[in-house]
Amino acid sequence: KKINAVQKEIEECLVTIQRCSNATVIKKLEEKVEALEAKHMRLGERVSKPKKEYNFDEAVDQVFDFLKDPYFVWHTGDLQQKRLVLRLIFEEPLQYDRNTGFGTAKFSLPVNLSCVTELDNLELVEMPGIEPGSNV
Repeated sequence: KKINAVQKEIEECLVTIQRCSNATVIKKLEEKVEALEAKHMRLGERVSKPKKEYNFDEAVDQVFDFLKDPYFVWHTGDLQQKRLVLRLIFEEPLQYDRNTGFGTAKFSLPVNLSCVTELDNLELVEMPGIEPGSNV
């Protein structure tokens, strides 16, 4: 639908260019046609884009690398990795207000669990073995 509208607008601009004799107007119309053609290509990509196959092992490795050191991933990563860090740390997108700044963010479950200090103080249960436990 949008692709057809853009294509029609391109054709109208080309007809106008053929009728026009002013060099400045022709140049502006040519720039508009180039912009419309780029838009047409972007719209066409969305429609004809094949489904991307995801590698589960690669995704799990990336998550565990992040969990080891999120600051390292943030510091060394590109924009896409920084967005991934934000999605893995926070449950929802960060809310920003021009007057008050960033609002209170909700952390994701792994981050919340890593921040619970009581978990560090819990003692682990001994695994049963062949010999009786030493705490009996």
